[in-house]
Amino acid sequence: MQNHVNTSPLGSPVAIMGVAIRQDAEGRYCLNDCHKASGGKAAKKPANFLRLDTTRDLMAEISHFSDVRSGPLSIVTGGNSPGTYACKELIYAYAMWISPAFHLMIIRVFDALVTQQTEQANAIIREAFAIVAPKAKAYDRIAGMDGLMTLRQAAKELGWPERKFIALLHEMKWIYRQGGSGPWIGYADKTQAGYVDYKHYDQRDSEGHIHPRAQVVITTKGIARLARILPEFKQAA
Repeated sequence: MQNHVNTSPLGSPVAIMGVAIRQDAEGRYCLNDCHKASGGKAAKKPANFLRLDTTRDLMAEISHFSDVRSGPLSIVTGGNSPGTYACKELIYAYAMWISPAFHLMIIRVFDALVTQQTEQANAIIREAFAIVAPKAKAYDRIAGMDGLMTLRQAAKELGWPERKFIALLHEMKWIYRQGGSGPWIGYADKTQAGYVDYKHYDQRDSEGHIHPRAQVVITTKGIARLARILPEFKQAA
């Protein structure tokens, strides 16, 4: 079966000892090109490698366990790029059959290719992030932040002076103090709605005794809710 042959998924051919290693449309590599790169000894030509029982057993294992629909080997007899194309596992085995030195060279070449692919992928990610970052930042301010925020952190995040922000939460019946003093506590309905929560911590007194404490915090959901309703209060002010 004849397959279309291209350079590589990244558009640049894998090169070994100055020899470009072609790939077919399924990503298999040309054994003939590898043979040429190794020195081209007649005894090490791909046909001899493919006759080995160990090679046939390896191909059977690859075919049995691989989730790739294309087979491990493809022989192209016509067209512009004839040759025997093999999956990467067979390329490794072929290189090891030729010599330890060539095997090591193949390993390093493919490791470099993976690194190149990773770097190019990271460059694409960075470029995409640069485009969406402003929108992502705005979204994070509304509903995408992880974790919990203290009242001070929430005030800063929403652009309010801390005292005015806390006073407004009190006025809106989000938080209150028992008896008018003590730590802030979240109203039950705001806690049940998921707007308010608590961070628990241990506090050591002057005598060294540890006492459990709880600090009211604003959740991600609460920040999102406040981001929608606080501008109305700012305009009214």
